[in-house]
Amino acid sequence: MENEAYGMAMRNAIQLAQEELDQLQAKLKEFEKIKQRIGDIETFIEKGKILTGIIESPGQSAIEPPMTERPRLIRRRFDPEHKTVWERTRDLIKDFDRPMKVPEITKEFYARGWSLSENNGTEVIRTSMLNKPDIFCKLEDGSFELIE
Repeated sequence: MENEAYGMAMRNAIQLAQEELDQLQAKLKEFEKIKQRIGDIETFIEKGKILTGIIESPGQSAIEPPMTERPRLIRRRFDPEHKTVWERTRDLIKDFDRPMKVPEITKEFYARGWSLSENNGTEVIRTSMLNKPDIFCKLEDGSFELIE
């Protein structure tokens, strides 16, 4: 009877130990995920600082951009070919040398490989032109021409 009680106690202790081991291993897996995420975030921060000039990259002097500059202006400073939607629309209408309708402009944006929202690209273009009344004039037929 004592052996039976001892065996039962050991089985219970082993079961409890196994449950604790399983819990600890699950926590360890979660810890490894957290550790990986921390590494990813640290890499992102480091590369972001190098890209924005906040810290020095090997072979490059550290230049901290003014805090008053907006990200678009910083991107434009490093990529002079980057243009806004209205600037590209203006260039398209100049290239075609005639008034253009928004769907036609949108189609040409995609044909030239310029990035534009797939969901509402047409509205982005229309709004950008309507927000620049000193540059674009909407005609009665719905097309837009440049004001020069």
